[in-house]
Amino acid sequence: MNDPFDTLRAELVQAAARAELASPQRRWAWIRSRPHGVAVVLAALVVCGGGAAAAVSLTASPSQPLSGRVPGRVAPPRRMAPLSVAGHPYSIRVTPDLSAGSAGWAVWTAYEGPPYAPGLGGGGGGGYPTPTVPIFQGSGVVPWNIPTGAHVRGDSVGLVVTGPQVAAVRIGDLTIRTFTSALLPGGDRAAVFFLASRAPTPVVGWRPGQPIKFRMRLPAGPGFYATTAVIPVDSAGHTLSSPSPFGSGYRRGASFWQAPSAVTPGACGLTQHGLPGLTPEWGSTIQHIPIVRNYVGELFISCVSTEYYLHGWPMTAAVLLDARHPGAAPGPLPGANPVTGHPDIVDFPSASLSARRVGNAWLVVQGGSGTTQRVQALDALHINKLSLPAHTP
Repeated sequence: MNDPFDTLRAELVQAAARAELASPQRRWAWIRSRPHGVAVVLAALVVCGGGAAAAVSLTASPSQPLSGRVPGRVAPPRRMAPLSVAGHPYSIRVTPDLSAGSAGWAVWTAYEGPPYAPGLGGGGGGGYPTPTVPIFQGSGVVPWNIPTGAHVRGDSVGLVVTGPQVAAVRIGDLTIRTFTSALLPGGDRAAVFFLASRAPTPVVGWRPGQPIKFRMRLPAGPGFYATTAVIPVDSAGHTLSSPSPFGSGYRRGASFWQAPSAVTPGACGLTQHGLPGLTPEWGSTIQHIPIVRNYVGELFISCVSTEYYLHGWPMTAAVLLDARHPGAAPGPLPGANPVTGHPDIVDFPSASLSARRVGNAWLVVQGGSGTTQRVQALDALHINKLSLPAHTP
């Protein structure tokens, strides 16, 4: 049996390394991200429970929706005290990872209300499901969120996003059914649940033979933290192994540039005209477009990503291709709907994302002041280079 200490420590170290490589384009005006603490390394982990997953008593439960209201009463914020999200609306958005050379999905949770203006939330990342890595994204669970010692007053929202092979997830004494949605990538599923402020922290990365419940201690916090494994289950009720999801969505070989005079040529290129003030500030591209095969569900790959500014508003422009067959028609963008008066453009307002099909690619803009500004940018942007692999359709 692998030591859970070694497993979690490896995951956190890998996550920290990727966090340092995260591009600046993840700064969107509509969200303030909480620090994830991914650089924290576990100081100790003490196993306090074990046994096979079949030994856990379970009760079936439906998932919470992708948007709704957190249980509990709204509490006024207190100075120097953790914010409570109890009683406030929440919404979960899944968007393509726009970083050049990346294939994967980013997940964001935002809370609404006066204390959180213009929006308190967290998320990001990337990754995609494979036959052997069924849980590939989440929020409120380790390793995407690491306990810091500050208990949030009231419930909060947790979720995991999975591949199509996961019919439910077991967390503690509950089995939560996963569901599909037009807001999720085609074929993928999600389970959303409420987390009590002092409930054990859910942990992804369980494998058969490892303990389901254990305790861990972080250097920054006093005492130990109770945790419980998130265990994926298939439609027949069989438990699935769920190794670390990190690394699946990140590709190497991207060339970064900073300043329009230093644009690095690559397999894809963007240009713009007709919109004064739309200025490229930095970006990255890849020299060769890879083909991704070992995944389930729907997946895009980004071949170029550029950070533009327009009247002081930052926005990221990217070109997305079908990950398995670059050059084939890519699938729809989850959550996006046609824009009135612009039949060739789709928009996902709550995710600050708009896109236009250009041949068999998506030209995507994320950020900006709103849909109107993003549509202006899409009308001005053009793909001036797209070097597809020779053996693609």
